[in-house]
Amino acid sequence: MAPRPLPAGTVDFHTHILPIDHGSRDLDMAVGQMQLLRDAGISAVVATPHFYAHNERAVSDFLARRDAAAKALCEAVGEGAPRLYLGAEVLVSRGVSEMEGLSELAIRGTDVILLEMPLGGWSDGHLREVEKIASRGLVPMLAHLDRYPLPMLDSLYDDPRYLYQVNLGALLGFSRVACYFRRMLRDGAIAALGSDLHGIPSAGYRKHLAALRKAGEHLLTVNAHTSEILATAIPTRA
Repeated sequence: MAPRPLPAGTVDFHTHILPIDHGSRDLDMAVGQMQLLRDAGISAVVATPHFYAHNERAVSDFLARRDAAAKALCEAVGEGAPRLYLGAEVLVSRGVSEMEGLSELAIRGTDVILLEMPLGGWSDGHLREVEKIASRGLVPMLAHLDRYPLPMLDSLYDDPRYLYQVNLGALLGFSRVACYFRRMLRDGAIAALGSDLHGIPSAGYRKHLAALRKAGEHLLTVNAHTSEILATAIPTRA
């Protein structure tokens, strides 16, 4: 018996499929990643290349590279591929909230910006940067919440101004982390799910697909949240 298809509107909200950072080395790999998403039945994908303020001369330079890579990818994959939306995964660092052009790093057409907290932990200063970003009229979405130490999440969780993205792998297994994020899923607290896809894994997209199916009926709730976020988003076309 063939597995049930994913519900229409299932989005991979966090991927590194554009060959402008270490997630994808070239256009051929990017096309292969998009094929994995298509074969899995993903309806849309948000490309979120890393944005490190200390490595960039200007937001405009980053956007020019990103947009050119996205256009080339759309031309290469042709018809039948998932819709492609553009954003960035912005590392929260000192002064990033004051950066010129910050709002252009939000998912195009929306005010939602994907933020990555420092993986080694963060200070009150990092939290103030997130608060300042919110005060600029942007909606912070905290990326891969599952990758941070659970005791630190209290400083981020339950703030009504923030949205939460969780990586699909966190929903699998029986660890404390998996139980924590499955509970978040059941509570309807996850706004978006993503593979955080880098490269082409040897197992393809199977682990991510298993996690989406593990989500069961709760995936419909996530899809509704994601659909609301992307309601005004502008897809990229060839």
